Amino acid sequence: MSRDAKALDSFVEKALILRLSRPDLLALASAMEAPDLEELDARLKAEESELQSWRRLAKERKVTAVAFAEVEPQILGRIAEIKEEIAAAVRTPILAEVVEEIRGLGTVGFDEVYAFWKAKRKVDLFWCRSVLQALVTVTVVPAPSGRPAGWRHGDSYFNPDYVKLDWARPGSAR
Repeated sequence: MSRDAKALDSFVEKALILRLSRPDLLALASAMEAPDLEELDARLKAEESELQSWRRLAKERKVTAVAFAEVEPQILGRIAEIKEEIAAAVRTPILAEVVEEIRGLGTVGFDEVYAFWKAKRKVDLFWCRSVLQALVTVTVVPAPSGRPAGWRHGDSYFNPDYVKLDWARPGSAR
């Protein structure tokens, strides 16, 4: 599967700028409070400790291989989920900065946010990526092969219908 990277980036960037231009951005950012990192860390340590206990018991042959094989994937899945929550909690505060900077522009519409975004992108691409990660998950899905109807030489094959944008919702942490 391949896509025109420039067309895909442009599509996602325009969609993101439209999202940042909406009047409910403040509500979205304030509702996306990061979870308690200490509680997440405690849960992670507990799961890792449980995994180590199971591994020790399996090594000492105090549990069967079948029992260990049933439990290990479950614990590893819980560990992965907690690590995802921690990663989301670390990224989320970027939205508070976005709201503050965009509100500082005064009257905000697409053109103002676009100009702000372009200027920010030139000096801090990492910041822009962090905003993108906090607000949306982009999934490129398989598209039909061949040229689209109405295609002309020099046109892009890019079709936004085959790009899924999963936007963050108020009250969720990404």
